[in-house]
Amino acid sequence: LELFESDQANPVPQSETFTLDDLRCARYTDVVRSVFGARTTGALRIVPVSGHVLASSRTYTRRADGGTFGQYIAAVPESEASSWNSYARLTPGSQTSYPTEGFRTNLGFVNAEESPASVLIEVRGSDDRLLSEVEIELRPYEHRQLNGFLEDLAPDGDLVNASIVVQAGHHPSRLLSYASVV
Repeated sequence: LELFESDQANPVPQSETFTLDDLRCARYTDVVRSVFGARTTGALRIVPVSGHVLASSRTYTRRADGGTFGQYIAAVPESEASSWNSYARLTPGSQTSYPTEGFRTNLGFVNAEESPASVLIEVRGSDDRLLSEVEIELRPYEHRQLNGFLEDLAPDGDLVNASIVVQAGHHPSRLLSYASVV
């Protein structure tokens, strides 16, 4: 298990090794803190030494009344990373003018290469009209999450059913990307 801490290069990530018997399940509560002793954000890479592993997570926030809100996130195989000159369309993105009562979209990336990567991000309306375009640079093995990414596009109203098109900018590139509507 490797930890790619957010907003930094991770050429030699922190790692821990585990043994999991065939057809068995393990659950780690707050895996970043319990396994790595860290209070940080990031992405986890699971590298099976042998066999196959299925993984998922639940990320959540505790509410004042003791409940939680959050989401289930399935692991994505590194083989599904977008490569140079290919793109991924992430849908639907939403942003409401009152984020405490509505929705916001977080956008995240993991550079799965040991070299820097550029990422071209297009935001398209429900009619596929281009609303915004931005390019960011990621360091080697960097995880970055852009919270409330669509906020500037909906300052006086709501933006619903937007598409976010992500393209890895140069060769070699392998990019994992996600959009999360909260």
